[in-house]
Amino acid sequence: MSSSGKTANKALNQWQDTDRPKISDFNADNQILDQNALPYSVGSYPGDGAASKSITLDFTPSFALVFQSGTFGYIFTFSGEYTKGYLAMGTQAGATPGLTLNAGGFTVSQASSVPSNGMHYRMNESGKTYSYIAFK
Repeated sequence: MSSSGKTANKALNQWQDTDRPKISDFNADNQILDQNALPYSVGSYPGDGAASKSITLDFTPSFALVFQSGTFGYIFTFSGEYTKGYLAMGTQAGATPGLTLNAGGFTVSQASSVPSNGMHYRMNESGKTYSYIAFK
């Protein structure tokens, strides 16, 4: 006999001492677990200095947070002329400069010069590592 019980939330098999597990039970449980994979992805990418860089995910993110590892999110110049941005976040409705969410991932970019708004975003600086978390 197959499992005599199921878990409350995902209906995974629960066996008693008298049950005889079947391979089909394990395969069914694996399907359930695979379909209910974590609703987010955590990763990193190396900056290469290009004006933009696409990061591919196995889903379209609804929210993402990207930052340069080991530095502050924003660095203000002492002269007050501009701010360097090493942190970006966004949703499908909009994002901070340097990040665009799209189907199957997101794109990071960086300004080659200081724009008129004074925010010099640096989301793909060569030789730097960036980390991200993206939610489905």
